[in-house]
Amino acid sequence: LGIVIALLLLNFKLGLITMSVLPVLTLIMVVWQPFARKAFMWVRRAISIVNGSLNENITGVRVVQSMNRQERNLMLFDEKNVDHRDANLWASKLSSGLLPAVDILTAVAIGFALFFG
Repeated sequence: LGIVIALLLLNFKLGLITMSVLPVLTLIMVVWQPFARKAFMWVRRAISIVNGSLNENITGVRVVQSMNRQERNLMLFDEKNVDHRDANLWASKLSSGLLPAVDILTAVAIGFALFFG
């Protein structure tokens, strides 16, 4: 907020020109946010499941060994890790799509300021 006020006080016209990209940025964020929320909740759930499984296997290591379930538990743990990896990849893809859009809008705002200023 302070930067916006300073920008407008220094040069009102250039301040408005520079902020002209804000509606587009707001639209991008409104569209991106629901997808990102779901993706990052998926990541949190997946890591929680992985941590719970790891905890169960560590605390119950004697039971796992006595029942000879090491291979089965390893396969189950791998499946949970794959789900966690997939969740992280999806969240990363969503995040990586946002930054270029913000960078392009920043470049457009600077271009407007240079052209009209």
